[in-house]
Amino acid sequence: MIKVLVLISLILSGALFATETINPRIMSISANVKFDGYFLEADSSGIILDDSTGKFTLVLDSHNKIWFDDTFMISEKEKAQIKPHLIRMFETATNKKDKAVLALFLKSILEI
Repeated sequence: MIKVLVLISLILSGALFATETINPRIMSISANVKFDGYFLEADSSGIILDDSTGKFTLVLDSHNKIWFDDTFMISEKEKAQIKPHLIRMFETATNKKDKAVLALFLKSILEI
């Protein structure tokens, strides 16, 4: 019985103290990141961004999850990191289609 309680307390304390780390690739997105286009597919849509480290994509899948370069799903902290950049791009976009695609990503980021 004591072993079970110790095990449960270790699991719970580990979950409470677990920290969500931000991927260095997301952290390296600079303030001068620019919108470079978009693509639409049957089950996903994506935006192509360009900054000082090169081009990369953010992909929104059919489950409303955002993926970085189709390799990892971004976390809530990472969403907070990219949100100001996407808002700035949305505000400065002049093409209605660009605004619509950026709006999809912002909607996904703002939903919890």
